Amino acid sequence: MAKNHGGLARTRRGGGDPTQADGGDFGGDVFKRIGIGGQQHRTILWSRGTLPVLDPDLADPCWLDGRDLLYHDGHEPGLVAVLAPMAGRRNLPVVMDAGGLRQGSHRMVELSTDVISSRRFPPELTGHEDPARALRSLAGMGPSRVGMTYGEQGLLALVDGQVLAVPAYD
Repeated sequence: MAKNHGGLARTRRGGGDPTQADGGDFGGDVFKRIGIGGQQHRTILWSRGTLPVLDPDLADPCWLDGRDLLYHDGHEPGLVAVLAPMAGRRNLPVVMDAGGLRQGSHRMVELSTDVISSRRFPPELTGHEDPARALRSLAGMGPSRVGMTYGEQGLLALVDGQVLAVPAYD
């Protein structure tokens, strides 16, 4: 299985026990899950493994048949560039779950109706360290709804031009 050594090191520093890991082969060694402490917290360590990038020329509109939205995580910019306009023609939301800045991130934000991200993504993409300014800048790229997650502290979202703090679930 492909290892995410940085994630394991962070888990150890955070008090987690990497020996309590379970994982599986999902056709390319895709992920490993590690339990953290006795409080049922966990972290997901994901690695693309040996999975190839999908060829955008193979995108088929039927992939969207019967779907409620197009979800993407920023790992396939070429495919998003093809599928997002198809989803738009069907009035399907295009939801981006952005962790960190990647090649093509700016264009994928432009093609998305909704962007939910880590706290670091909007400042990295927009150059604005102030969260409210970063969210407004992100929304200015096209998405009608944007938010940045803060783990146990909840999230900040831009709703009707106002920054709204949303508490985490209990």
